[in-house]
Amino acid sequence: KEPNTAKISVWNLSETKRKALEDREDGVPIELSAGLGGESFLLFKGLLDVALSERDGASWITNIYTDDGKDALKRRAAVSYRGGVNVSKLVQDLSKEIGVGVGNLLEVIKSKGSVAEIGSAIAGGFAAKGGPGDALFGILDDLGIDASIQDGEIQAVASGQPIDPVAVLLKPTTGLKGTPAVDRKGRLEASAALIPRLVPGAAVQIESITANGLWKVDVVSYTGDTASTDWTADIEGVPLQ
Repeated sequence: KEPNTAKISVWNLSETKRKALEDREDGVPIELSAGLGGESFLLFKGLLDVALSERDGASWITNIYTDDGKDALKRRAAVSYRGGVNVSKLVQDLSKEIGVGVGNLLEVIKSKGSVAEIGSAIAGGFAAKGGPGDALFGILDDLGIDASIQDGEIQAVASGQPIDPVAVLLKPTTGLKGTPAVDRKGRLEASAALIPRLVPGAAVQIESITANGLWKVDVVSYTGDTASTDWTADIEGVPLQ
């Protein structure tokens, strides 16, 4: 439920462009894509927090700080229904209140079949407590749905399951970097090349000397430099049964 964040550093923008970025109000849409050989994929989509420029020798560096979902999760609004309310309508209304798209949420709810687990709680009415974001994710927890905000939309999946049943194979010949580590609880930490399917919720199959098995990614940190070919995805994950 924590918002995604990005720090994007741009070298040697003109003074006019630096000032234009620094003077922008927060909330301006920001998108960052990366790729190789003419193909690119979306790394991050969010809203501008602040842009700050600093001198580094003969160069100017403009650091752009942005997030995906922070304002949505902090938003406060009154959402209530006096009579019964359909679960699909409820989550659509709550998503609209926090300013994000429903993504694949309605499909996942439909695939869950019965929603009897929370039916009694909303049959006689509903009121959001603690803000619409807290209410939305609370309902999804009750339904057994893992959800997060990714690129301005809700990404949902049945609890404990990956967003795609086909795992990303990571071994030294397919992009695995360094030595993966697994702690006593089975939590994975590993580094890999920048691979489009390495996103929160993805399944990864690790094949290495220190770790072998399936994990569900829950944290990804991308780092890279356009002056270098060393682009990396540092991932963390929990075991998949």
